[in-house]
Amino acid sequence: MIPTANADGSTAWTTATGAKPSLAVVADHFLSMVEFAQVVPRMISTLEEYDWPIQRVTMLARFWGTVMLHRYWNSIDTIAQRAILIYQ
Repeated sequence: MIPTANADGSTAWTTATGAKPSLAVVADHFLSMVEFAQVVPRMISTLEEYDWPIQRVTMLARFWGTVMLHRYWNSIDTIAQRAILIYQ
């Protein structure tokens, strides 16, 4: 069972097999570099909001920071940019 939102905003429970994946969700490797850079702070704040262990949040923040410092991040080669997003 998974929670879903009704039209009135209330929560309803549906079976996982009956739920359809959202078409609005975009895989990380399909994001642009700017979109990914905008998502990282939001993701970190969401992890903290949901009480993830601080060590895990710090680990992911450092990892994503390192990814954004990689030479492929600012490359003019779009394949290199896609490679760094797929890697993460």
